[in-house]
Amino acid sequence: MAYPHIQPLEMKITRKLIALFLSTSLGLANCAQASAASVDLKAAFQHASAGSVPFKLELGHGLNVVANVQMTNKGNGTLTLPNLSLRLFDQHDDGVVYRGGLLTLDVVRLGKDRYASLIISGILQRTGEKESDPVDEGAVVFIYQLDCRRGKFVQTYRRSSVEIAMPIAKAGLITCR
Repeated sequence: MAYPHIQPLEMKITRKLIALFLSTSLGLANCAQASAASVDLKAAFQHASAGSVPFKLELGHGLNVVANVQMTNKGNGTLTLPNLSLRLFDQHDDGVVYRGGLLTLDVVRLGKDRYASLIISGILQRTGEKESDPVDEGAVVFIYQLDCRRGKFVQTYRRSSVEIAMPIAKAGLITCR
């Protein structure tokens, strides 16, 4: 199903839209207050061209998680966290690409959670085998929340038929304070 009414600028989720979506879809009231922040991954992926660039995600209350942005020669890119590798950049046409090449990452404190969660969103484009095949587009949303007891991010919401996460075999643990 195509979504012609969704424009690229509309896919930049604002704090108010995140709050509305989460409060209506997940029953979380008063979420996405002043702690929402978009992470500029475009520059990081450009610097990572066929390599890796480390940076930190600030989750609040003094907790920072070291992440790595990695690119491949084929035009795929991942954000690697201690326990997950998230495919956020995709321009390699293997049947699925992201509009603009990149999904959006927002770091948002949900409801009464002590630490911020990761909200990933964007437009997924399914391409055909031939260049003349029509493109089918759909909005995707993923939410990963920090589970302090288990020391890792867990997926708590997904609106997509495509999975972007790959678990890491020798996962590091995140120590909450």
